[in-house]
Amino acid sequence: MHRERLRNLFSSYEPAIQSVIDQVLQLEQEYITMDRPRLKDQIDDIIEEVAKQELGITKKPHTSRA
Repeated sequence: MHRERLRNLFSSYEPAIQSVIDQVLQLEQEYITMDRPRLKDQIDDIIEEVAKQELGITKKPHTSRA
């Protein structure tokens, strides 16, 4: 029920953004009972996959950390 309500909040967003939100909600639901979930990498993978589909991006940009 809450997931559908959250989806409705983003119904006016572009389909790619809606896809990211839906996949992150699904991932969070799977790991909701963990004490300290570490989902950053999985969320990054979701965003990267949607970017590939929508923008044709094939590699993550290299970022330098100062």
